[in-house]
Amino acid sequence: MTTGWLALSFRDVKRSIFCSLLLGAACIAGSAQTPEQQFNFARQLETDGDAAFALLEYKRFVHYNPGHSKTAEARMNTANIYLFQVADVPGARQALGEIVKHHKGTPAAKAAAELVDFIEINSDFGGKPLLTFLQARREENRKKYDAAAKKYHEVAKAHPKARLAPEALVEAAALELNQLNQPQKTIDTVAAMSPAHVKHPRYDEARFLKAQAVEKLKGPGNEAIAEFGEVAKGNQNSPWRQKALAEQARIKKSQNLPKRQFSKQYVKSFKLVNSATRRDVYVVSVEVSGGLSEREVKATLEDALFKHLGERANDKHKVQIAAYFSYPVTKAGSADWTPGKPVEYAVREMKAEDAVKGLLFDLLKSR
Repeated sequence: MTTGWLALSFRDVKRSIFCSLLLGAACIAGSAQTPEQQFNFARQLETDGDAAFALLEYKRFVHYNPGHSKTAEARMNTANIYLFQVADVPGARQALGEIVKHHKGTPAAKAAAELVDFIEINSDFGGKPLLTFLQARREENRKKYDAAAKKYHEVAKAHPKARLAPEALVEAAALELNQLNQPQKTIDTVAAMSPAHVKHPRYDEARFLKAQAVEKLKGPGNEAIAEFGEVAKGNQNSPWRQKALAEQARIKKSQNLPKRQFSKQYVKSFKLVNSATRRDVYVVSVEVSGGLSEREVKATLEDALFKHLGERANDKHKVQIAAYFSYPVTKAGSADWTPGKPVEYAVREMKAEDAVKGLLFDLLKSR
């Protein structure tokens, strides 16, 4: 029994000696470094992913330099390490609380207080959705939009009932529409919102993003008008309602669109080749497959017109869709539209010599 006590005491003594030596070494190192060098060393450790040592160095910097201009930043970096490298929400909350306490009235204190509130509200499910959401926000701030969108989706997929789930979907939808230029993904993301999210403060914003995506994908036509109309039917006090009404008015004013003449069953796939504005005409060149009937060519030209007329730099510009069987050798036809007037179609029947020309041109391109 005595031997065990002595052994325990000996271990405690060794631990005390080790800690004293470590503290002594830190003090010696501290005396040899300027505060700026200490801070930069801690930041380098953080960048390298050495979380434990970075935390130690930041805390040492704060301890020896409480009034330094970098102290608030050191505390914020400490909170970031707890959140992004250690996944320690309580540790981050404590570091942020120190900023609020010791740096009152500063922008850093305001930002820290807002983050503390955000953490307090969204720490359900053990804080896991929160940590993933903050990681997504960090990737977004670094302009790594694809990685950020995936992280936002991860929040909603892993924890669909988390408080941050609808928020994450809205953030993902906004990135997909505005930064990643993926309107169909935006539509799919908004569709993933559950009926339980209808009363969420950002639900109207999500519907507005969907309407924008529909316009981007299908042009400023009736479908886009209908989608903005759905937003306008929502919360009467929502700022998104007023924005939706304004977008509806914009489309209707600039529209003067022709009515569709052809059933979608005749529309065939086409590939965009290029587009350019020539004076007041927006010219779009597309390639279509051979063997199309006159009706199919016209229906495909009409579909291309409706999909691309929203890209005009000016709503008063005319649009010309030029279709080719093999660009730029064999032309299939064209659709010319002036706002407020019917579309004029010109279709050229594909002849045998056109097919030969196209084949030869394709062979030359492949060399």
